[in-house]
Amino acid sequence: MISTLATFPPFLHKDIIEYLSTSFLPMAILGSTRREGGVPAYVNLSASSMLMIAMQYTSNPVYHCQLLECLMKHKQEVWKDLLYVISYGPSQVKPPAVQMLFHYWPNLKPPGAISEYSGLQYTAWNPIHCQHIECHNAINKPAVKMCIDPTLSVALGDKPPPLYICEECSQRIAGDHSEWLVDVLLPQAEISAICQKKNCSSHVRRAVVTCFSAGCCGRHGNRPVRYCKRCHVNHHSSEVGTAAETHLYQTSPPPINTRECGAEELVCTVEAVISLLKEAEIHAELREFELNRRRQMGLSASHHSLDNIDFDNKEDDQHDQRLLSQFGIWFLVSLCTPSENTPTESLARLVSMVFQWFHSTAYMMDDEVGSLVEKLKPQFVTKWLKTVCDVRFDVMVMCLLPKPVEFARVGGYWDKSCSTVTQLKEGLNRILCLIPYNVISQPLWECFMPEWLEAIRTEVPDQQLKEFREVLSKMFDIELCPLPFSMEEMFGFISCRFSGYPASVQEQALLWLHVLSELDIVVPLQLLIGMFFDGVNSVKELANQRKTRVSDLTGENTEARRVRYRTSHQLYSLHPQSENACYLFTQPAHNVLRTICFLEFGKSVVGLWLFCIQPSHNFLGMVQESCLVAWQHI
Repeated sequence: MISTLATFPPFLHKDIIEYLSTSFLPMAILGSTRREGGVPAYVNLSASSMLMIAMQYTSNPVYHCQLLECLMKHKQEVWKDLLYVISYGPSQVKPPAVQMLFHYWPNLKPPGAISEYSGLQYTAWNPIHCQHIECHNAINKPAVKMCIDPTLSVALGDKPPPLYICEECSQRIAGDHSEWLVDVLLPQAEISAICQKKNCSSHVRRAVVTCFSAGCCGRHGNRPVRYCKRCHVNHHSSEVGTAAETHLYQTSPPPINTRECGAEELVCTVEAVISLLKEAEIHAELREFELNRRRQMGLSASHHSLDNIDFDNKEDDQHDQRLLSQFGIWFLVSLCTPSENTPTESLARLVSMVFQWFHSTAYMMDDEVGSLVEKLKPQFVTKWLKTVCDVRFDVMVMCLLPKPVEFARVGGYWDKSCSTVTQLKEGLNRILCLIPYNVISQPLWECFMPEWLEAIRTEVPDQQLKEFREVLSKMFDIELCPLPFSMEEMFGFISCRFSGYPASVQEQALLWLHVLSELDIVVPLQLLIGMFFDGVNSVKELANQRKTRVSDLTGENTEARRVRYRTSHQLYSLHPQSENACYLFTQPAHNVLRTICFLEFGKSVVGLWLFCIQPSHNFLGMVQESCLVAWQHI
């Protein structure tokens, strides 16, 4: 029946929705409930698809709310159906679905949220009037009962069931046919955010439950009533009596770390957040496409020049689309508070998508909506990420690696078919977008940055290495120092590998320095000299240990010692004649000196020093002195 919305003309949509909400669904659900004792399975399974089709083919929010309230009167956990629509529905159904979710469950909006969003605006539909053929002044009497008996419907209304009758008419026939009369509720004109019980004594009056049963609604104008958590327990607890068991009420979506949240609820909540945050990517892709088009046409390609451009001539739709990420953040803060017990897969998917959201919104248009979304980052998101870092540090590191586990590859370049080089470059850009918000702490930096440099060294061809110069130059800028820690700590993950580590580890760290030097990344001279001396001390200890082992096994064995010096294009070998001979080869490049020095003992590489520094008058003397010290220890 609902599928006819896709083929019938729009002027029939009102009749289709009204027939579904007032006749077809009530009779189908109530008839099966009387026979089977519960809501039929086909209604539970098809509720989300009915809502999705209605939102996809009709744009009137009145139709959406009318269908939703019909479902809320007859089945529980309708919020789950809306979350499924948000998670797996097409883009055009997400704005109405999320608006209805926050309209009927206003408690999902986190405390302190400042938004220009005024909520769902619509005029409620008119209630059904009495259909009794003998009713006096039926036009002014809204129906309060629904008769589902076919005999009575034909006799009293000359129509098939259901028959809607007013209070006066229902009292005349209630004596012998009360079992065939079902209560009818009026539309919810307003959704209260606080408890509607008149004598509520709770200190937290935030409404979290909506009751649709006559026992509660009869005292509130025959409309659904909202209760706080305490009043809900008092009214609907099993200890009150058997009558309370028949009450049908709509609870709020449970947080993912609570006992009420099962596996199904966990999945639909996480996927709904991810789906809403991904909507920011669509707008970012449209913006990037426009930037590339303007570059090809020779026009201004700055981000600010696009602030007043309407990409698809639907300004309101674009604003709704960008605001969807705001709702996603509200869901994240309200329902997805991280803890030690949060499942790793779910939390990793959320964290990875939040990182991608930072990247997608980095160049959002500087207008009212863009400013609103930008305020969410310091207000909610950075605090949420710091909580994740405190309680699940391993998940934060996992999501910042160049190749995270499969379930953490969410959004952005992971949803596209692209090369490894593109993945690495986009991943570094994503990290760069996190740096201004102090999300990247020094312990995090030390954990994931070695993995990135190793991935660049081993997987990026030499001819494509220059593509990483811009992003790495911004990260390792020693003058601006964008990271929230000192310059020594910024290079600490390299420096620490020269103290007490074997030659293989030192060689790996030196190769990372080689990557940075190839990209003209400036490393302070004093820091490099400190690494050099630490490496020399480690070389000395390793050499002494080797001499001791060789002496014990084969006696004193003097080997030819040689020093190799290599620049970018040349290799030099020298057998020194004295203990204090040292040679140094340097190559100037782009106002820096690039020097590479290999020291070998036998066949084992025990040291490698790379320098990419600003030249100074005493640079050569300092490096030669260090090389002499290294030579004397070999």
